[in-house]
Amino acid sequence: MKQFWKRVLAALLMGIVALGFIYINKSYGSEYGAFYMLLVVLMPGLNSFFRLYNWSKPFISSRYNIFTSKYRRNLTIDLPSKVAYGKFIEVIENSGMVLETTNDSSFELFAYTKSSLKTTGVNLYIQFLPLSEVCSKMAVLSVSFMIFDDGRSHQTLIDLIDEFENSLTI
Repeated sequence: MKQFWKRVLAALLMGIVALGFIYINKSYGSEYGAFYMLLVVLMPGLNSFFRLYNWSKPFISSRYNIFTSKYRRNLTIDLPSKVAYGKFIEVIENSGMVLETTNDSSFELFAYTKSSLKTTGVNLYIQFLPLSEVCSKMAVLSVSFMIFDDGRSHQTLIDLIDEFENSLTI
């Protein structure tokens, strides 16, 4: 149901943008219309540029950024944070994703998939939080850069978690 309302909001915003462009173009001339279109293109362009940097996480994951689809998941793992963190780094390196930054003291990592003709890419922000000496919580934020998410962000995360679980079995 949440995806439905997000699609309705995106369609309304696209309609407002189109009507705004027509109004500005007729009322003020084409030079203002070009400026307006530059602003409309700027937000998705900023997403595409900033998505490759970990410091842009507040901008990328903001609930007001309607140009991204976000998926959050918390998992409890029967491994200490340090072990799970190290094992997940191995899984990401073997998966073909780009492991951009890691923080060994807070057990955080940032990885992303490259853009292609099929997708604009997926960012993964993962943190391992200790619950006890033998148990930890994995907090994951998966962000895709499309207004209408086709489930790619969710599927990328599920595939990584499956690879992680398979790497633990002997």
